Amino acid sequence: MHEKNDLDDQDEIELEVVYEQRKVFRAVFEQFIQCRNEIKQFFHGISYGDIYTIEHLNFMNEVEQHNGLYLNRRLLAAIDIAYCVTFYGVSAEGVTILERIFKPRYSGQLYRAIINYLRLKPTMNSKVIWPLWRSLARRRSAEKRNLIVQYIYDYRNSKSAKLIYPQSR
Repeated sequence: MHEKNDLDDQDEIELEVVYEQRKVFRAVFEQFIQCRNEIKQFFHGISYGDIYTIEHLNFMNEVEQHNGLYLNRRLLAAIDIAYCVTFYGVSAEGVTILERIFKPRYSGQLYRAIINYLRLKPTMNSKVIWPLWRSLARRRSAEKRNLIVQYIYDYRNSKSAKLIYPQSR
């Protein structure tokens, strides 16, 4: 497995990391866990109807009743979405596949918000954006999260280090 990491925001230097044998599984598993942890915030305080389609909720109810199970539906959705994103990625082709998988299961508003959020994720070595990205997980206010996401989006479009994150808002 090959992974490229940008060492600065101008993409002047790249470091290629090669994972071999069992380290490949460990690296993929770590990416899955990181993805799951990053998207958990999307499931706080929303109803099952805002997560799943009605058809999929009915299917899950049948599975629970037929097998005498209790399903933690928020956790199940977070795991399923994180697994699919880790496997297919969020490139243009990956998003097309994810849309096809998620459409019959999840609310379009939810899975599109998650995909858009993950597509904005910078590399860990981005000196300007990575600290802001890390702060997103600590934000309880959707307004503040949206402000940071907008800043990251604007920064990427302009590639200007002169942009100043509005801390006071």
